[in-house]
Amino acid sequence: MTANKQQPSYSVVSYFCGCGGLDLGFRGDFRYHDEDYKRLPFNIKAAYDKEDRCVETYNGYFGTHAKSADLSSIDAKNDVPKATILIGGFPCQEFSSCGPLGGLTLSAASCTRL
Repeated sequence: MTANKQQPSYSVVSYFCGCGGLDLGFRGDFRYHDEDYKRLPFNIKAAYDKEDRCVETYNGYFGTHAKSADLSSIDAKNDVPKATILIGGFPCQEFSSCGPLGGLTLSAASCTRL
């Protein structure tokens, strides 16, 4: 007789979520280069980014749990749900105000490298 082992689930809050690339890796359940990636045991409860367009894109793919917020001005104790894991994305260098801001101007040469 075998025991019914249920995979544990971990709650996640995502800071600086952008359009959701890091969150997709945590969640799993996607197809890439003709390979299926299984659903992983991470339940993203909330996600935050300062850029409204990123939040709109994120919510279009993942649901409606992302919010546009300046994390330096929210009360994390009262406004952010408790979670087992906190993740945080790093700036997309091509779009970040700290980066070269070249994300919207692709040349023919750069497109051939994609």
